[in-house]
Amino acid sequence: MHFKGLQDNKVLIAKRDGSPVKVLFGSTNFSFRGIYIQANNALVFRAPEAAALFARVFDIAFEHSRSMSADPIFKQWHLVQLNDKPPIHFCFSPHQDSDLSLSPLGAAIDQATSSVFFCIAFLNQAKSGAVREAIDRLEGKNVFSYGISDRAGGLEVTKPDGSRGIADFKFLADNAPEPFKSEWSGGEGVHEHHKFVVTDFNLSTAKVFTGSSNLSVSGEEKNGDNMVMIEDPRVATSYAIEALRIFDHLHFRSNMSDAANRSDHGSLKLQKPSSMSGKAAWFEKYYVAGSQAESDRRLFSH
Repeated sequence: MHFKGLQDNKVLIAKRDGSPVKVLFGSTNFSFRGIYIQANNALVFRAPEAAALFARVFDIAFEHSRSMSADPIFKQWHLVQLNDKPPIHFCFSPHQDSDLSLSPLGAAIDQATSSVFFCIAFLNQAKSGAVREAIDRLEGKNVFSYGISDRAGGLEVTKPDGSRGIADFKFLADNAPEPFKSEWSGGEGVHEHHKFVVTDFNLSTAKVFTGSSNLSVSGEEKNGDNMVMIEDPRVATSYAIEALRIFDHLHFRSNMSDAANRSDHGSLKLQKPSSMSGKAAWFEKYYVAGSQAESDRRLFSH
């Protein structure tokens, strides 16, 4: 078609009497795997102002040949501000310069003071760019961060302390009791296909960046893609919960795999009450000043 890379938009536009009235878009490929196997997200905007932007991009894809990125719609962010609704900003690719879309996201990650959650399917394939560089800088910051990205051989999990592990679906299939033992791994291919970043979900400055974009330099400059920035704590919290859902599942797999190398061969044991064990209560570590556990407690009890 008319893109230098992929036509990577996943968009449905509804029109009434020839005018766009609502639009569905996101990371979800409209396929069996995209809907039933992969972790994905999609949004529906019942707003003609938003739908009209996507309709214009759709039309341009058929009108232009090799000059799509020169059209004004691909050269700026587009604000949609409706009554009593949070500010919504849209950005469409391809761009002549990926910094147009990636720099605001990188800046949001750098400026976060509370937390950063990210699910970026192909983060490991990005070797440069504002987003990859900002994610790498997170390890040196006193900011809570959770992250997941898909990679060959497993799913990479960025832990709260900045360390990384690989969560392998095969481990639980080989070691867990039923019904988990018969869990289907989903076969070959990508499992975590989300592309979203959440910054400071518990603050008034909360932001969510998502869409079909792979958040990479090559994708933004070559692919047909879309990105949205939503400035709203409620929406940010919903995406933070989704990040936690995926992360905790994969973190459990990673911990089980690590535990297999111990003398107990990965068994899980419930901790007894202090009155029976004579040991510290399970929750006391969450009150140790300056610890990661204390930061967790303060963040999630906000």
